[in-house]
Amino acid sequence: MGRQMKALSIGLVLIAIIAACGGGSEADPVVAPTSVPLPSPTSAPIATSTASPTIPSPTTVVAAPPSPTPTFVARSSPTATAAPSATTAEPTSQTVVSVPLSTFTSVEFDFSFEYPSSWILESDLQAITVKQPDGASAVVIGIDILQSAQGIRSYTQLSLELFKQEFPGFESTSTTGTIVGELPGQVTYAEAVDAGGTQTEFKIFTAVIGSMGFTLSIAGQDTAFRGAEPLFDAIADSAKFPSGSFQPPATVISREVMSTGIDKSSSEPTGVATVFEKTTRTFNAFLDMDFLPIGTELQFVWIQTDKNGNPIGVLDPVTAETGDDGALWSTFEPPEAMALGFYLVTVFSEEDLVAVMPFSVVIEDGAEFTEAQSYVDWGTFLLSIDDPEKAVYAATKALELDSTITEAYVNRAEAHLASCETDGATADLSKALGLEPDNPVILARRATAHWYARDAAAALVDFNNAIRFDGNNAGYYNNRSLVQVALGRLDSAIADAEQALALQPGNLGTLDTRGYAYLKSGLFRNAKQDYDFLIDAGFEISHVVLGLGLANAALGEYWVARELLEQGLALIEEEASSCLDPQISDLVQMAQDVLNI
Repeated sequence: MGRQMKALSIGLVLIAIIAACGGGSEADPVVAPTSVPLPSPTSAPIATSTASPTIPSPTTVVAAPPSPTPTFVARSSPTATAAPSATTAEPTSQTVVSVPLSTFTSVEFDFSFEYPSSWILESDLQAITVKQPDGASAVVIGIDILQSAQGIRSYTQLSLELFKQEFPGFESTSTTGTIVGELPGQVTYAEAVDAGGTQTEFKIFTAVIGSMGFTLSIAGQDTAFRGAEPLFDAIADSAKFPSGSFQPPATVISREVMSTGIDKSSSEPTGVATVFEKTTRTFNAFLDMDFLPIGTELQFVWIQTDKNGNPIGVLDPVTAETGDDGALWSTFEPPEAMALGFYLVTVFSEEDLVAVMPFSVVIEDGAEFTEAQSYVDWGTFLLSIDDPEKAVYAATKALELDSTITEAYVNRAEAHLASCETDGATADLSKALGLEPDNPVILARRATAHWYARDAAAALVDFNNAIRFDGNNAGYYNNRSLVQVALGRLDSAIADAEQALALQPGNLGTLDTRGYAYLKSGLFRNAKQDYDFLIDAGFEISHVVLGLGLANAALGEYWVARELLEQGLALIEEEASSCLDPQISDLVQMAQDVLNI
């Protein structure tokens, strides 16, 4: 089937490759189909840099009908309605019974069969191959996983249709019900005539057990076919199914990796990694499939995320391909250099998430650029991975090339602030405001820098101006509330927190701010109520735990308070931050005072 595979039919398919077993035939060995059909090529994504992109239709791969590749299943004699060429087969009793046998047991599917011990057996999760040492005959046993149980007639028809796709001139000559080993099913005799007039004969057994399709076939020419058929029947008649049904293993995907390339000849990824450089030209999301139900649709979605894995953009599909042996990959070739940052490739089967492959794109160490914007982009990424020292370097290099880039000043200010260098942060933000004096975002950032520097009065002025330009930003009210607390304006602090919650109801960060304002105002029951809600919502961070402990201490629940305060201080120590903001510093000092009483 090569690259024209039309389906994703993963599992075991019993294939007989029968050559001259019976002697006397001068025909070349005829090889029956041995590969399982895989999905048709799917598309992979094209990058888009917008923060709120249009969501494309996901890349979809549809698992098609099972591969009815020939299989060995035993019958003690041909069926009464077999094709004339098959009815002349030699009796089966004289072929296998006289040779020593070995038993193979499939752990995955709980079945077994016997085969000549002198034959070579090779097994993996997709196929079990038993072949003669001289290669004259071979057996490959397999199973197709169906999305839902099918009737034997529909499954047989499905199998024969795939034979027609594989062999030009394929036609069935007779079909009849039968029992092979412990398995009721249908035996079909068929033939195919190639362009040169060579005729190949087939014997195909099909059965369905629950949601598993079982296909068994033999192919050959004239005497070769008649000589090998008894062997085929004897092996098949030994098949045992202890559980009475096949259940596919739990694993659908055995391997999921990101890579820079795919070796199509071997269906293997090359350049496997999770971190790629900005200059990488091709990205591949690679899956190795063990088992997947026929008809399953796989959808690939490529997503850009923030450092915490939250989606911020979707990449458009470009291409995806399939390979032999259950391999499947989606390929992304960005039209220009990839934006620095974090990405995920998610793979869905309907609503079920079956694979997630994270990766990131960085600038190589020591890179130098001639364009200021490249340094700005690098600095933004360095801030996202908490590397302020390199972020200062990148922003400085950008400003050396172009001193009018506001974003470079803001990036360097953020890097300074992360290192508690508040003077450098406020200086850079003031330069940015010199370029964009009416920008509320930069005003709010400088207000935060003033607050970290314990200059609450200057912070209040900047927050007031930010709100003047953008009065519907909940974050500005939330942060001004903290500044109001630092100034001792507690009623205003509570009012600002309430306004933030009115603009953004239920925001956990603002509930934390209001709880802190209640605590400082002596409204301990209100504070406890907010903090309890946050803990119940899973917002169990250091300063929330400290706030709840202080509220309990003020309400006389000293032993509960002590445990919470010790837990909160331990969390602060684990965070090991050298730059605590005024709210956390205040809560730490209050907690230490209570514990020292």
